[in-house]
Amino acid sequence: MSSDSKQRLRSFVHLANNWISLAGILLVTTAGVAWLFTLPTHLSGGEPHPYLGLLTVLLLPLAFFLGLALIPIGIRWRARRERQAGTYSFSFAAVRWSNRDFRNIVSFLVLSTSANVVIGSHLTYSAVEYMDSVSFCGQACHIMTPEFTAYAVSSHSEVSCVDCHIGSGADSYLAAKLNGTKQLIEVLTGTYPTPVPTPVHNLAQGSLTCGRCHADRDFGVKRWQRFHFESDEANSAKRTQLTLVIGGGDNPTGAHGAHFSGAATLEYRADPDRETIHWMRYVTPDGEETIYARPSWDEQQAQDYELRTMDCVDCHNRAAHSFEVPHRAVDRSVSEGRIDPSLLFVRQ
Repeated sequence: MSSDSKQRLRSFVHLANNWISLAGILLVTTAGVAWLFTLPTHLSGGEPHPYLGLLTVLLLPLAFFLGLALIPIGIRWRARRERQAGTYSFSFAAVRWSNRDFRNIVSFLVLSTSANVVIGSHLTYSAVEYMDSVSFCGQACHIMTPEFTAYAVSSHSEVSCVDCHIGSGADSYLAAKLNGTKQLIEVLTGTYPTPVPTPVHNLAQGSLTCGRCHADRDFGVKRWQRFHFESDEANSAKRTQLTLVIGGGDNPTGAHGAHFSGAATLEYRADPDRETIHWMRYVTPDGEETIYARPSWDEQQAQDYELRTMDCVDCHNRAAHSFEVPHRAVDRSVSEGRIDPSLLFVRQ
């Protein structure tokens, strides 16, 4: 090693011993110890507490890598101060184990590098894993509380959020994470919309997500009924029954059969809230095309509206986040016996 290289190494060993660099070391070691304490919660296999998850995948990495950044900053700060004070010397102690500065810097390099490899590799994996968890999506973010409450009592409560909100493939995953970063910035800056807007325009195609569990099969004909109670003294009951022709699979009848059997497609252009459809095109399996449009429709308007292929969520748009209006919730509770119908005026 040349004399210049030896001198630079000696200066580095000396200058790294300052309060800024030591603060960086403290942050690194604190984050490492805290991570070790939270590690058993991840190894247990249980669902982590949402705020514990935020600690392990956001705050601890921030402290850890901030500490690493402070070390070279402290070195530059001490060198500048010594130059200003006229005490900066090029005759630093030799780099030997007897040199306390050298022992300190070697200990730091070994510990911080080891921690960086171990903690960094775990956090890279656990951050991705935790951000895909139900607790992160529904509980770590306060503005999602209503949606999470509805999800917890829905028929899809055993289905992970990402199974529906992130499509398959790397492109869908990357798009979802970029959108999540945008949402995180909105939460931190208080610029997120309230209430949570619908529909979710970047939701994965329902045919790709729903179809993984609900295969395209013939659902035939089903009977549907709903009870309604009057607001009189006796809570008089009325029952509505409907016969639903669903079809599907090889059965071309019904909603599923007409829209999806034999690779039929239906495309439409609607307002951003998808409540008003202006134009629709239906293509049968043999290629026959039928177009429906409002009388006021002009083809020059087409570029102003998204062209969307109809899928499952266009009809089943609250499959996991159903919010009942009060009178229907009361009717259902009375019909199920959770509210005693013999109580006078209980419906009212």
